[in-house]
Amino acid sequence: MLKSPNGESEHMFIKYNTRLLVFINGILTMIVLMVVAVGFSRTDHSSTVDAEQVAGSRVNHATVSAPVSTGQSIQSIAPNSPKSILEYQQDLRRITSEGVNLVVKVRSEDIQTRIEPLQIREMVEQSSLLYHEIVQIKAESIEKSGWYTELEAIIALKGEAECFLDSGGLAFRLAIEFNQRLHTSPQRVLDVSHLIRYQPATDGTLAQKYIEVDKSLQRLFVWEGGFVRKSHIISTGKAGPTPNGNFYIKNHYQNAWSPIANVWTPFWMAFAYNHEIEAWLGFHELPYWEGENGEVIRRPFDTLGTPVTGGCIQLDIGDAEELYNWAEDGTLVHIHD
Repeated sequence: MLKSPNGESEHMFIKYNTRLLVFINGILTMIVLMVVAVGFSRTDHSSTVDAEQVAGSRVNHATVSAPVSTGQSIQSIAPNSPKSILEYQQDLRRITSEGVNLVVKVRSEDIQTRIEPLQIREMVEQSSLLYHEIVQIKAESIEKSGWYTELEAIIALKGEAECFLDSGGLAFRLAIEFNQRLHTSPQRVLDVSHLIRYQPATDGTLAQKYIEVDKSLQRLFVWEGGFVRKSHIISTGKAGPTPNGNFYIKNHYQNAWSPIANVWTPFWMAFAYNHEIEAWLGFHELPYWEGENGEVIRRPFDTLGTPVTGGCIQLDIGDAEELYNWAEDGTLVHIHD
């Protein structure tokens, strides 16, 4: 057996050298992991917030990023090297080349406000634009903006104090617009009426699931398990009043004929009987009838949001069918002013 210079066997010599190599390899692995961790920490990870939040509840929103063209969100994009100052300034100029005119429809009236280029610059997260081909906006930055505060005040003055403009959904919509500006021309007017959120009067404890109808808002809330599942714009009675109180769904008919109004009422669900006119009142889709030439004529969409019916509760196309499929016979209906 050969001996090493210090008198140990060749076997021991190899053993000690092996341990040394393992130790050096461990040190190198730790250095690589530290470098990766530092690079990873430079990426701003944020959740993509759905524009459709639960009605009637304000929430604190995280940073919002618009989806990129592949349908991915920023979480799935690997960290990039920072852009040059020139590239960053060019992208920022594309985003802030023009202001944005926002339109919100409240009780059939358009409320308009404008976000100026300088205000856009203040909202855009610089780190996201510097490291990614994507735009991020914080909902908190919107809530602190003067134009947002003024817009909410105008909405309240128009008689909608029970509602608010969802800042998280608005941040998401603006992020989409500003991301598109990196590649296409800006869209000068954005209708964000769908981002108005309404506050229900009840707290979800009347039943495990029930329908709340607020005639003052011309709004319907679908409650289930203590939470608002959906909220729909409606129209209640004008020629005949829609009664207040607690009622229950009596029946379901996919399409019912009204001999009083001479119209078809799709997705009919009766909830109360009117003894004066000897007829049932119910939920239904925008009614329709046949014209002189057999063409189908439907009550206009813009009648929603104001009292127009004979006491029934009409919903938009699609909304009525969704409610029809959700509510069973016996579901509680709570109606109030």
